[in-house]
Amino acid sequence: MWTRHFGRFGLQHSLPLKITGWLPVLALLVILAAKARAFDWTTWESPFEGATGSEMHFVEDGRLLLLYLEHGPSAPSRTLMLATYDRGSIISVPVDVVGPTDRSSDAHQFRLVGHGPDCWAVWRTEASDGSNSLRAARVAPGGSSFAIETVAGSDTGYDFDAYVAEDGFPRVFHTVLNASSASISRRRSDGNWETAPVLATPPNTYISDLALTGHGGTTLEAIACSVENLTASGTGSGYRSILDHYRAVEPSDWSTLSLTWGGQLWENETYPQNRSIATNLRTRWTPDGILAATYSRWLDGTAVLALLDSGYLERQKYYFGAAGTTAAGTNLACGDQGRIFVTYDTSGGPAYRIWQDGSFSATEVVEELTIQAFALETDVHGFPWIGGVQTSLVASPTLQFGTPELNTDVDGDGLIGFLEEAFHSNPLVYDPQNHPIIGTDEFGGQTYLTVAYLGDSGGTGENPYTTSQYIYAVEVSPDLDEWSSDPADVVHEDRFTISGRGTVNVVRSALPLGSLAGQYIRVRVVAR
Repeated sequence: MWTRHFGRFGLQHSLPLKITGWLPVLALLVILAAKARAFDWTTWESPFEGATGSEMHFVEDGRLLLLYLEHGPSAPSRTLMLATYDRGSIISVPVDVVGPTDRSSDAHQFRLVGHGPDCWAVWRTEASDGSNSLRAARVAPGGSSFAIETVAGSDTGYDFDAYVAEDGFPRVFHTVLNASSASISRRRSDGNWETAPVLATPPNTYISDLALTGHGGTTLEAIACSVENLTASGTGSGYRSILDHYRAVEPSDWSTLSLTWGGQLWENETYPQNRSIATNLRTRWTPDGILAATYSRWLDGTAVLALLDSGYLERQKYYFGAAGTTAAGTNLACGDQGRIFVTYDTSGGPAYRIWQDGSFSATEVVEELTIQAFALETDVHGFPWIGGVQTSLVASPTLQFGTPELNTDVDGDGLIGFLEEAFHSNPLVYDPQNHPIIGTDEFGGQTYLTVAYLGDSGGTGENPYTTSQYIYAVEVSPDLDEWSSDPADVVHEDRFTISGRGTVNVVRSALPLGSLAGQYIRVRVVAR
C-alpha cells in the first residue's frame, strides 16, 4: 500500500494507488458544467396581484433571503414577504413577515440587513391617520412567524437605514420630528430598544435621506442628505441640498452617542424646486477600509459611486449610470480583491458594473432578468447576485435572481464560477492546484486513467455521486465524441471526507491504457 498525498486538497490519505505521471495526450481531463444556471426564476400563487421593491441578504450558512413588498387591488394592506433560497434548492413559499397581528398599518420603506447568522427586516409603517413608526423583526435564525418589535424613538420617523453589528442586533438611523432631526436606535440583547438623538438641522432645513453602515464592531458610518429652503432662510433663492458624512464610536451608555462630522460628501447644489440631490442612498464599508456610497442624483438621474478613505482625506466620485437612471435600481455590494459592484436600471434590463483599481468595467446588461425593482448582494465567494420580483399587477409575483459570474472564469484559472463552487475552490483566486487531479494509477500491473475530485459531502451513489446541489459523474470516452459513466466503463475506487472541506471521490477507467487507440476522462457536473 502506498501513501498518496493529495496536496492540492490539503490532505494526506492512504490508498492502494500510485500516481505515476501525467499523460497530456491520452489522459485528457475535460470538466463539463451542465445546466450551470446563471439566473433562476420561480412563481407561486399569491393572494395579491402585485409586488414592489426587494432587498437581499446572504446569511452565514449560505442561504439567500429576499424581502419584498406585496400589494394589489385585493390586498387588505401592504405586507412584507420573505423568500428563502438555499444554494440550489427551490425557493421556499414566501412567508408573511408582518403577520395578521400588525394589520393596522401598511408596510412601506424597508431594509433587510444582517451579520453572520443573524438577519433582520426593518420597515416603516403608515397608519390610516398618516402617522409613521418603524418596526423590526429577526428573520434569521427564524421560522414561519416572527416577533415584531417597535424601534424606539421612531414614532414620527419617515426616512431610515439599518445596519446589523457584530453582536447580531440592528442599529437604525432614522429621522424624527418631521425630519428636522435624526436619531440612531439600537436593539439590546435583552430585547429592549434604546435611542440617542444625533443630528439636528438648522431652521428651514430637513433631512431627506439617510444611510448607515459600520465596521470593527463599534464604529458607525453615517451619511445624511439635507435640504435647506434658502428663500425662507434669507440667504438666497431656491433650495440647497447637501450630502454629509459622519462617524461615531458606540459608547457603553447609548444616550451619550454622538456623531463626528467627516465633511461634505462632494455634493452641494441649489435647485429652484424643493428637491433632494440624492435618492436611494446606500452605503457599505469595504473589506479594504473604504466607505462606499451610491445614489441617484435628482438633477439628471445619473447614478453615482462615491468613495471616502478611512482618514476622511481622499474623496473620489464616479458616474456609472447614464442620465435618466431609475433610482430604485441604484445599489452597491462589496466583493473580494477590492471589487465594488454597482447596479442601475436601463431600458434593456438591470445593468451592473464592477469598480476596481480606480476604474469601472464595461456595462453588462442582464437581459435574462425582466424585473425592474431589484436588489444586489454578494455571497460568501464575493459573487454579485441580482434579484427581485416582477411588478406586474395582473399575475402572481415572479421572482428572478442569480449571479452573472457563475458562467464566468473570474480568476482566469480555467474553471467558471459554477465549477469552482462545485469543486470547493475559490472562484476569485487563481488556484488550479485545487482543481480535480488527473493521473495514472497501477492496478494488478496495469495502468489506468484516474481522477480525484473534491465535492460536496452527504451525497449518495458512487458514480454518479449525487448531493443536494450537484450531480458529479466521471465519464470516459475513446474519441471525445461518445461518453459513458456506466459501471462497465468506470470504476469507483475510494471516497473519504475532509473535515471542513468536503468529500473526495477517486474514480478510474475500467480499461487499462493501451487497450484502445485513445482514452479520455472527464468530470461532468450538473446543478440540481
